[in-house]
Amino acid sequence: MATPSASPSRDSTSPGGTPFICYHRLFDYPTEVSCSPPTPRPSCHGHTPLDCWVQPEWNAMAAEARPTQLLTPKASRVGSTQLQAALSTPQVMKEELQLRAALDTELSIMKMDPFRHITPDVTPLMDGLYVGGFPDEEILEILKREGIDVIINCCARELDTRVVLPTGFVVHDFYAEDCSDYLIIFHCYDRFAEIVTDALRNGHRVYVHCVAGVNRSVTLCIAYLMQYYHMGPISCVQLFRSRGRVNILKNVSFRHQLVDFYLNNLHA
Repeated sequence: MATPSASPSRDSTSPGGTPFICYHRLFDYPTEVSCSPPTPRPSCHGHTPLDCWVQPEWNAMAAEARPTQLLTPKASRVGSTQLQAALSTPQVMKEELQLRAALDTELSIMKMDPFRHITPDVTPLMDGLYVGGFPDEEILEILKREGIDVIINCCARELDTRVVLPTGFVVHDFYAEDCSDYLIIFHCYDRFAEIVTDALRNGHRVYVHCVAGVNRSVTLCIAYLMQYYHMGPISCVQLFRSRGRVNILKNVSFRHQLVDFYLNNLHA
């Protein structure tokens, strides 16, 4: 007899907020129970006792091996709202896949840059926005020379910028994680954009950093450039390359989040 899957059904939620049920295998679905009377067992008349014992066993094995419609999920078993949500779950669009591939290609080209191992300590981007790694003595000298007085620490869970900074700096902490399952745009971007916009509007200069200036700080800065300077992901990466910062966006999940953010929120 077929054994039902040990994987339990998962309750989830569609992008619109409608709950739906996701089953891993066909056997996870509820089955219909037949109300028909049991099939009468054949008598042993005309057969030897061995035939009478073997025949029902073979019949039972054949019946178990045959898939039946009773294992097929019925629409009546799934609520109409659940069924509608399951059928309308958005799939990855062709345009999104193409843009992801183009971004990956651009970053691969940057890896062939002969100066890729020489990363500037601080990279100026646009109108008083800078990006880089955790401040050391050399970076602190650059910050003072450039008149930077607002610091955004994207790796506050690991490192405290205030320990190394002298007085006179305003520090904003973000507890972002550099891992593939962290939704950095969702958790951090709105507050990040508000801080940067307010600081630049009031004449301040902003330095955004994580540990190495590769993933977290770069991702948030690119999202900001896309929204406020009307740039695409490829143009942003090319801007970083023109400023000498080519070792960026190693976190593939962050790349995909930038593409999703651009297509779903900014791209007309």
